[in-house]
Amino acid sequence: MGAEWLHQIQSITPAFFDALVMVLRNKTTWIPLYILIGVYLFVRQEKKVALAFLACSALAVGLGDLMSSHILKPYFAHPRPCQEPLLGFQLLLEHCPKSYSFPSSHATNHMALAIFWIGSRCFSKTQAIFFLIWVFLIVWAQMVVGVHYPKDIVAGLLLGSLIGYMFSRVFYFFVERFSLQT
Repeated sequence: MGAEWLHQIQSITPAFFDALVMVLRNKTTWIPLYILIGVYLFVRQEKKVALAFLACSALAVGLGDLMSSHILKPYFAHPRPCQEPLLGFQLLLEHCPKSYSFPSSHATNHMALAIFWIGSRCFSKTQAIFFLIWVFLIVWAQMVVGVHYPKDIVAGLLLGSLIGYMFSRVFYFFVERFSLQT
């Protein structure tokens, strides 16, 4: 799941999606979603449940970023596709990030959030499907812009899934311990 797959992903993505993928991978694009989820929870849940949910969300992203960016990336020291000019990948960014590629922090952090949010049972099945589509659009964008190989994405999704599941268990421990309703 390396260079050949990435070339395929980049070649089948129509050029008119270039602007869209730049928006999808931008951190600030998703701030309104995070705010909307926070407001939704404070309206629909007990205050303690909403606070526990927000704390677990923040901790899931924090642990995901720590594991992917600060422990695993330096350990594996795998270059990004855009750092290997001889492979001929398309780079849609103005510059190639200097950090390593494996695993994808975008994939880790967003999947950790999605799996935690789904596991919290605070959302409907339709909303859960939206969260998964949201994650897959973001990770697809990471490959299309040329900063990750598919294996970086898969590793990030797996790590994020484990972290999200772990925090769903932490959240439920808190909810059950204090006899709260979700």
